[in-house]
Amino acid sequence: MGSDMMKKDKKIFTSIDVNTIIEFQNGCTSSANKILHFYNSRIKAALLASYSTNNLGGYIGEDDLLQEAYLHFIDAAKFFKIERNKNGTDNVSNFFNFCIKKTNWRLLD
Repeated sequence: MGSDMMKKDKKIFTSIDVNTIIEFQNGCTSSANKILHFYNSRIKAALLASYSTNNLGGYIGEDDLLQEAYLHFIDAAKFFKIERNKNGTDNVSNFFNFCIKKTNWRLLD
C-alpha cells in the first residue's frame, strides 16, 4: 500500500506537444498560455532551487521573480529550433532545458 501511494505522488515530467510550440512561434497567444501552464511547476521548482529572495536583499519578491521568469521563459521559447530526425523523432524533449537555461541567464543579468 505504501509503494502505491509513492507511485501516485511521483510526478512524471514530459515535454509539451511539438504542435503547441510551432503554433506559439507562429503567433498563437493561447499556445503561450498552454506552454506556461504545462511547465509552471517546473519553472517554480527551478527558481526555488537557484534563487533565494533572501539573498537578493529584499529588492525583489518571489512573485516578481516568478513573473520575470515566465517572461524570459516564453521569450526563449520563440528561439527554440525544432529539429526532426529521419526516424520520426524530434528534439522537443530538450525544450524545457533550453528555455530554463536562457531564463536563468537573463535573470542573472
